[in-house]
Amino acid sequence: MQRPIKKIVLTAVSSMLLATNLYANGAPQMPVEQPAPVPVCVGCGCPDAIPFYKTGFYGGAQLGYEYMHTKLKAHFDNGSGVTYRRSGTEETSGLLAEVYAGYRYLYSNCMMLGFELGGVFNTNAARERLNYPNEPANFKLRSKRLFGIIPSVVVGKVFQERFMVYGKAGLAISGFESKIEHTNTNQQYTKDKTLVGFAPSLGLEYAVTTSASARFELGGEFYGSTKKKAAVDVNGSAGSVKFSAKSNMLTAKVGVVVKI
Repeated sequence: MQRPIKKIVLTAVSSMLLATNLYANGAPQMPVEQPAPVPVCVGCGCPDAIPFYKTGFYGGAQLGYEYMHTKLKAHFDNGSGVTYRRSGTEETSGLLAEVYAGYRYLYSNCMMLGFELGGVFNTNAARERLNYPNEPANFKLRSKRLFGIIPSVVVGKVFQERFMVYGKAGLAISGFESKIEHTNTNQQYTKDKTLVGFAPSLGLEYAVTTSASARFELGGEFYGSTKKKAAVDVNGSAGSVKFSAKSNMLTAKVGVVVKI
């Protein structure tokens, strides 16, 4: 009886030692199922923005409201050596429309850098009447923008998947028409000039779909002066008038972005 028991014990001990040795030396293990690889979107940039924002071209249109602050000045010489100076400030408002196109590059850290070109159209105009009671010289002044072109550098940041906040620093290139009318003689003098100013803005964009977004934007445009000097007839005397107009704008716009 003792011999079979001894044999069984030796066999069990040998099996345990063999199993321990195999485990220590790296015995084959059961294969572990690995998760499927996550597809990579080449060129999409920020992973959190997929599929709502990506590198590429875009275009769109905006409508909004424009507040314009215009300072008008006139220096009148009656031809007899007497000079009168008058000035006035006009605060006007009107509708504004803009169409734009651009290109933006989205980085892997969700920052965006781009370039945008916009064309601006508005209905705003400033008017002022200057009267000289002791002289036959009453004048109407008017200043309005004829066109506006704004190239801008755009920097933004995508957050919360569908939102992007951005800022623009642009050159405001606008054509202005300044007109003065001598109401006593119905003489009119017009000065057209293209001015270059500064156009900063801040905006928020919301991706409605993968190909279209809505955006809201606050901005400003700041310009120099338009000046004009003209000869006027004052009861047969050769008088003259010098006038200037300087306009700055604040704007609020809403619009749509189509991502190409």
